[in-house]
Parts: sequence; C-alpha cells; structure tokens
Amino acid sequence: MGFERSSKTSQPKLVAGVTFVIALTVAQVKMPGTHLLPENLLKLFAPRPPLPYTRPVDRDIDRVHKKNVDGVAHILEQLKEANTESLINAGMSEAMEEGEEPVYTHAEETKRQMRREERKAKKAEEFRIAKDSCS
Repeated sequence: MGFERSSKTSQPKLVAGVTFVIALTVAQVKMPGTHLLPENLLKLFAPRPPLPYTRPVDRDIDRVHKKNVDGVAHILEQLKEANTESLINAGMSEAMEEGEEPVYTHAEETKRQMRREERKAKKAEEFRIAKDSCS
C-alpha cells in the first residue's frame, strides 16, 4: 500500500499495491501557522537564490599532482630479509669465548631462578611418590 499526493488537496490518497515516493519542495512544505502571517513577514521565509561559484584561492585545481602510492609487498620483503639476516648474524657475531657466561637482566635471572625452584620441587615430589610406592 502506498500514498499518492493529490494535486488539488494536500491530503494523501491511498493507492492499493503501489508505493510512491513523495518528494516535496520547500514551497509545498510550510511551517505550521505561517499562512496566518502578513505578506511582509512571509517574504522572510522565501528561499534565497543559490550562491555564486568562486574558484578556490589556495591552490590551482586544474593542476594535477601525481600521487606516489605504492604497495607494501616490497617493504614486507625487506623486513623478512632483515629479520633473517639478524637471526643468522646473531649467532655468529655474539659467539662467546671459552669460560664466558651469558649476561641476563634481573627479570630474566629471576625467571630462571623460579624455573629452577619449580624443577627442584617437581623432582622432590616425584622422588617422594616413587619412595611411597616402593614401601
């Protein structure tokens, strides 16, 4: 069901099975109560003419600039190469001499100590379970 606007009245008519899009202009849509105003005030609500076009002054729109836009495939390839090279070079350049120990940060050293304690507790628990099962 749709509505059709009658040319004689402003009330919509019901048309079965058809849908109409109602496009109203500014002249057709009036504010409520404006028909009661005098002519000199009605002129204040009249639409104004469109603004004239002026060209922008900051840049020339006729001058076309080439956009240097590239993909990211070559960047990803460079990153993969750099990552591979750094992994290869990390083992060679930082080879430790005989008797030298690696230097760990305080956080790494703490984690290593915690892992040692966990392994020690696990071995002690396994030994206790084995001892109890033999008895």
